[in-house]
Amino acid sequence: MLSKSAQYTRHNESEIRSAVFSALDHKTVFNTISKLSTIVNNELISPVMITRLVVPTPEFESNIRNGLRAGIYSPEPIDFADLRQAFASFDQPTTWEIAVTAGLESIVRPLLSRTVINPMEFLRHSLATAAGCGAIADHLGLPRAQFIVAGLYHNVGLAVMANKKPDTYANFIDSLSGTSTTIAELENAEFAFTHEDVGSVFLMAATFPDTAWKSATSHHSSENTNDLVAAAVRVCANVAHQIGCTIGFANGCSKIHPALISNMGITDFAMADMAQRMSTAATQASKLAHT
Repeated sequence: MLSKSAQYTRHNESEIRSAVFSALDHKTVFNTISKLSTIVNNELISPVMITRLVVPTPEFESNIRNGLRAGIYSPEPIDFADLRQAFASFDQPTTWEIAVTAGLESIVRPLLSRTVINPMEFLRHSLATAAGCGAIADHLGLPRAQFIVAGLYHNVGLAVMANKKPDTYANFIDSLSGTSTTIAELENAEFAFTHEDVGSVFLMAATFPDTAWKSATSHHSSENTNDLVAAAVRVCANVAHQIGCTIGFANGCSKIHPALISNMGITDFAMADMAQRMSTAATQASKLAHT
């Protein structure tokens, strides 16, 4: 017979799996993930192959084209006759980043459709975090791809859980107002796990890189870490809240470890550049409200 603690753990695992399966039951989410996992795990994939993967999922293709028309992925709005022509106008890394970003939108919109969480606000936070992570990678001279993916998808567990329990998360928004309590603390009290745990399981099920699900499972941690990707996500998620990308949750982010930034070797100039890129990304993402 299982001990009480073992039973408790299994119950938690069952609840997390149930939330993940509910998310994957959405046809658009499942179809997007099936294509996105190939793109995410191969940052050198050609624009032509990306086009072939995206087009069979209409929502995925539509989000890319609408994002281009709105000027989310470029300084000015642009329009093309078809996706192949659009991708031919960008270099390969830009094409890859556009697809990975639009993939998040294609997942999040259906998951949040029955919730009080605004998809645009969710995406503003994610895109700002990813922009900051990309800046850190650039300043450290490290490949951007794993930093961008981890930054974009670090909070996906929140969308997965809100989809599963929309009323609970509506109550959470009200409960957090005027308090110092964090969303993770409310989740722990209610479920005995957090959206970090759910996000990591979802990303593992989606066969995302280890750096993505490991960052997702610890992005609210106040501890120090030698994992540069996880550290970047923690710092940038925190800064995103500070510049107003809060997703509607007060006190949504825990304090970061005081040594986290210095241990990464990030200079004041790099931090200023990171903040600027994050602000720009948040402004660009605001255009999602009109797509």
